[in-house]
Amino acid sequence: MATLTHVRSGDVISSQMFNDLLDTITDLETRLTAVEHGGAVITALIIDHFDPPVQIPVGQILTIFGTFDFPLNLNDLSIDDQHINAADFRPGSNNLKLVVIVPPSIAPPVSGKNIGIKVVNTRGTDQKSYRVLPALPSTTPAPTITSIANNADNNPTLIVGQKAKIIGSGFGASPGDNTINFKTTAGATTHTIAATTIDVANTNTTQIVVTVPALNDIASLTSGPAIVEVSVGSSLPAAQSVTVFRP
Repeated sequence: MATLTHVRSGDVISSQMFNDLLDTITDLETRLTAVEHGGAVITALIIDHFDPPVQIPVGQILTIFGTFDFPLNLNDLSIDDQHINAADFRPGSNNLKLVVIVPPSIAPPVSGKNIGIKVVNTRGTDQKSYRVLPALPSTTPAPTITSIANNADNNPTLIVGQKAKIIGSGFGASPGDNTINFKTTAGATTHTIAATTIDVANTNTTQIVVTVPALNDIASLTSGPAIVEVSVGSSLPAAQSVTVFRP
């Protein structure tokens, strides 16, 4: 915990002092949340940071970065004391990040609520404080993805610069209603690249044909993992893991 000192009238409050104050408040919130949620004893540094970093509406996708066990079912994750099954971890989860949906059943007040996010694995126990907000209103049902393949030959390996065919349901009635993103990871950083070149003539509510964008996290002449996400309006994105070859 940072060491804070009193200031006198007329003293200049430095950015360092302000940051120390924020660090101290965050540390106290974490300790208080641990007490409120069963007095979890912190025995390891497992959770590093979150994306989004500070807060998120319930029902949305949260990425927890840290050092996790593999296979993923060796990690016991709970959000506000609600256990999250490893089978519910979203595509892209690995030993460096857990991608999950914040349970809508938390139902925070309008002003939001501080909760505890706890991970227990072979390294020990870690818990961090996080803030959740009420769910976002959405009248658009979430789409689903059944399969993704190269459009030319149905090969499951996609190719940068070539068309991919996404099969599923609940896609936008108009091709432009769909938001298609490819996500790749370099180290602990996730990059989101929008796929904007849609084959309008071959896109409908159950199929999207789109050109795979440049994915610079994948080295030339090699294949690498990516996540394809499709959302319609403010709906929760559908996601699927794919392998992409970069010529």
